Amino acid sequence: MKIIVFLLIGCSLGCSNHSSFNQDNVTTDVYNCYPEITNKELKESIIQYVNERVSEYQAYNLTDYKEIKLLKITLSIHKNGNKIYTIRESGLGRIFNAPRPIFIGSIGDIYFGFYNQDNQDFQMSIESMINVLGKDYPFFKTDYEEYQKRLKKFPQYIGYALAAFETFIYEGDYWILEFSGNKLVSKTIIMEMNGTKQEFRYD
Repeated sequence: MKIIVFLLIGCSLGCSNHSSFNQDNVTTDVYNCYPEITNKELKESIIQYVNERVSEYQAYNLTDYKEIKLLKITLSIHKNGNKIYTIRESGLGRIFNAPRPIFIGSIGDIYFGFYNQDNQDFQMSIESMINVLGKDYPFFKTDYEEYQKRLKKFPQYIGYALAAFETFIYEGDYWILEFSGNKLVSKTIIMEMNGTKQEFRYD
């Protein structure tokens, strides 16, 4: 039943061949599936969110945007049946922390881990995440090798092993979007730096 729900929220799967690095349990020529966002307003909102983060970076003369093009998108269902999506930066290496995403999707060079707030029974393995992200985030491959070394040496300290992944924490804005069906009805912008928020209604 949960699988049917995921397909109805606006994502369908399309598959393509991608080569990946060969390291221990990670194999080559993995056949990866990438979700397609069929909700036009959700897709446009994700792109807009990233564009605004890029503008913030440019204001400080920063030119490497990879940190802010790796997102977390979390779904929850409101008691009225509306879908609530929270969009925020993942924090780079923090995307590998539990709970891990159900899947990783992309819009051009924007990647996002997708989470269901109400169900964490399904999570990607770290190996499969590396397969998807390794091409555009090659340092994750080296981080993964260090992660395995630490895990082998200190298997009881998972937190220490996960710290091998390069992590970037950015306190900026995150968005909360409410959809009725495929229609965006509200957007709340939470500004972490000053603790304020803006609310917009579209119904």
